[in-house]
Amino acid sequence: MNVTAKDGAVDLSAPSGAGYDVTTHTTGTTPQVDVPSDHNAAHSLTVTTASGGIHIH
Repeated sequence: MNVTAKDGAVDLSAPSGAGYDVTTHTTGTTPQVDVPSDHNAAHSLTVTTASGGIHIH
């Protein structure tokens, strides 16, 4: 799944019970990732915002 926001925060709720290959891109804030992250996972999440926070849970 790819999520892109030009301005504003992204708050993404992912289904539990699976690992995800998580990639985040943002400026000025530290992304908060509360799902298991595994670069070898079958599912991937890429979240990008030019200005705003990222929360993946």
